[in-house]
Amino acid sequence: MKSRPQNALAPRPRCRVKDFLDDLGDLMFGDGWDTKYLRFLQSESYEPGTPGSEAFMVRENFIEAMRLGMGIAELDLTDLLISRLYPGYQERPGPGGRIARKPPANAYPIDSSYWSSDDFEPANIDWNLSTIALPSKYIEFNISGLFRLPERDEVIDAPLYVAEPDLLLSKAVEVPPLATPDIINRYRDTQRSVWLEVMGVTWRLLAIEKPEDRHGLQAELIEKVRHYMRVHQLDGGDDERGVSNQTMKAVVSKILQQRREQNTRDSVLASSTARSR
Repeated sequence: MKSRPQNALAPRPRCRVKDFLDDLGDLMFGDGWDTKYLRFLQSESYEPGTPGSEAFMVRENFIEAMRLGMGIAELDLTDLLISRLYPGYQERPGPGGRIARKPPANAYPIDSSYWSSDDFEPANIDWNLSTIALPSKYIEFNISGLFRLPERDEVIDAPLYVAEPDLLLSKAVEVPPLATPDIINRYRDTQRSVWLEVMGVTWRLLAIEKPEDRHGLQAELIEKVRHYMRVHQLDGGDDERGVSNQTMKAVVSKILQQRREQNTRDSVLASSTARSR
C-alpha cells in the first residue's frame, strides 16, 4: 500500500477527485491496485476481473459515498465562471439599502442531491482531468451576508475536488464492503450476474418480440425487464442487488442504440454505470 510523504501526513483540506480515487483504490485493493488503472475511469465498458472492473468499483464507491452524504465534493469557481452565472451584473441596493453582490471566486460544495438526480451521469465528470460539468442549481453558495442567487441555471465546467479526503477515507475503512477482498469479490460477482441477466433479457425481448423502434419503446422494455427481475428475485431486497432507474435507462438506451446501428463490434457489457441501491 502506498504511503504519503512524512511532511504530508496532516489531514488535507481537499484534493483532486483523481487523487482521491487513487487513494481509495489503494485502500480497497492494496497491492492489487495500480495508479495506471485510473485511465480506465472514463470507460463505458469493461471486462470483469480486469483493471477496468477495479477502476469501475472505485468510481462507484466514490459516487455512492456522495449519494449517502458521507463526504463533500467541491468545485472551484473562478471569477470568470462566476461572471457566466451573472451576465450583465451590476451592484444595486437590496433590502435596507445594502448592496446585494454576486458570490466571490471560491470553492463551493456540490449539493448531495445531485448524485441521485436525473442530471447526474458519470460521463459528466472527466475523472482523469478532475473536472465536472455541473448544472449551477446544484452549487451550494453557503456564504454569509447579502448576495444574489445566479440569474440563470447554466452548466459550468469547473475543477472537481473532494473536501477533507482523509476523513472520507477513514470512513470508508469502516464500511464492510471495503474491508475484505472476499466481500469485494462477492460484490463483483453479484453485480456481474445481475447485469448479465439485465442485458440478456433485454436482447431476448428484442429478438423474440422484434418491436418497432418507436417512442416509448425504452420505457416499455424497462418495465418488462423489471418484471422479469422481480419474478426471479433479482431486483431489490436486503441483498442490495437492486438496479437504479437511472442506470437501467442508461443500459437499455445503449442496447437500443446498438440494435439501431446494428453494432456487433462494441462490448455487450453496455454500461459501466451500474450501482446498487
